[in-house]
Amino acid sequence: MKTTFDIITNTSRWRRILETTFSAMQDIYFGPELLEIYAKQYNARSEAVFYEDDSVTVFYPYLVRDIKKIPLFSKLPGDLFDITTPYGYGGPLVAVKQPEQLTGSIDAFRSQFEQYAEQQHFVTEFVRFNPIIENHRYFETMLEVIQLSPVAIADLTLPPEALFAHFNTDKQRGIRKAEQAGVRVEFAHTITVPLIQEFLQIYLETMDKNTAEEKYYFNETQIRELCIALGLKLFLARALLGDVCIASYLVFQSGGYLTNYLSGNLRAYHQFYSKNKIIWELEKYGHTQGYRFYNLGGGRPTQLSFKAGFSTELKSFYIGKKVYKKDVYDTLVNMAALNDDEKKFFPAYRHTRIYPELI
Repeated sequence: MKTTFDIITNTSRWRRILETTFSAMQDIYFGPELLEIYAKQYNARSEAVFYEDDSVTVFYPYLVRDIKKIPLFSKLPGDLFDITTPYGYGGPLVAVKQPEQLTGSIDAFRSQFEQYAEQQHFVTEFVRFNPIIENHRYFETMLEVIQLSPVAIADLTLPPEALFAHFNTDKQRGIRKAEQAGVRVEFAHTITVPLIQEFLQIYLETMDKNTAEEKYYFNETQIRELCIALGLKLFLARALLGDVCIASYLVFQSGGYLTNYLSGNLRAYHQFYSKNKIIWELEKYGHTQGYRFYNLGGGRPTQLSFKAGFSTELKSFYIGKKVYKKDVYDTLVNMAALNDDEKKFFPAYRHTRIYPELI
């Protein structure tokens, strides 16, 4: 059986593969633009593996990170890298042509990929799978696959009245109160510098309120670069009370998906239910524009409970882990002098105490 195993770095070819083979699964997290942004911001490089045989086509985008760029490990001999999918929901895309041969083809893909990983001196692999396409299920025997807390998903193929009927009663009540108070929502598909600054003021206040980790404190340069790279695949949903923006959501739109990326609301205006109103308008917009799913995200129990009140279902979120070089991994962990709790992080040698980063 003829097989193809290629490493893709050319963005034109990357996009062409997504458009021709995976047109129904073009979530933002699989495209080259977002990976390039993360690669630039976190001193990594982006690439994707393309595998094809008679039964299956696999496309796996990820970031390659140089472990020796962590100061603690800079003087170690030889090449040391690890790979990760970016913050969000990614992993390998799988298009099945002959289901009866699927298991053998996935095994063949992983065998070739793991040979490549050894050649490239990859120490570990970390995957954040996509809960909507449930791509974790193809790799449960090859990676340590772990189920985490779910994410809230809205089925945008439903008409608005059906979507509204799925909302919790208190969420419906909040929308009505927002509308009675005069809260309106505007979408900004051209994101100017003043709009970025407005968003960041609201977002950073929310991060302070939530006592968020430092890695979630984005700056103006990062958001501006994101806007430039993604273009119309990114927009702002702004809740306005009079002339004051009281809440703002930064939203991805790509393929059949809408996805919450970053959001915030002003504490002084919490009684106006601005988030309820934004989510409702986003779901109506998504349905009208022909999107299939709205990924509201997950989070802490209180955050998930809020988002679930606007969803049609909860989807399980999975991650995957693999250590390729156990002896090297143990050496790195020992050098980091981690306590038992810190060693639960993966990969442990990248614990935020050693090297804070988002990806």
